[in-house]
Amino acid sequence: MGDFKSIEDPEIVQESPTRKNHGRFVWSHELHQKFLNSIEQLGGNDKAIPKKILADMNVEGLTRLNVATHLQKYRLTLERTTEAQQLNMATRQVPSFIQQGHHQNSSNSANPSESRT
Repeated sequence: MGDFKSIEDPEIVQESPTRKNHGRFVWSHELHQKFLNSIEQLGGNDKAIPKKILADMNVEGLTRLNVATHLQKYRLTLERTTEAQQLNMATRQVPSFIQQGHHQNSSNSANPSESRT
């Protein structure tokens, strides 16, 4: 068990100066990457649970509550990102009346003096 990393290492976790007494810390990029790797190794976002993620990450001083909170925020972020992407795709879709070819010819509408034949 000598190959674990401690959350006391400033490269792993950056303490929040506003709430040091509450045990809150900001996840560093390196620690978050370990978190993501654990989720992937455990079978994905839906199958990963805090206890298993914690065991897989093997970081001294990291608690199940730390992992559970981070997992909850991560899932919420994924959900919001997915919803935003779906909304963005929905607004980009071409209306069905244009797809069916019922749109006006732009050259005719640009010059009303020309008559249709």
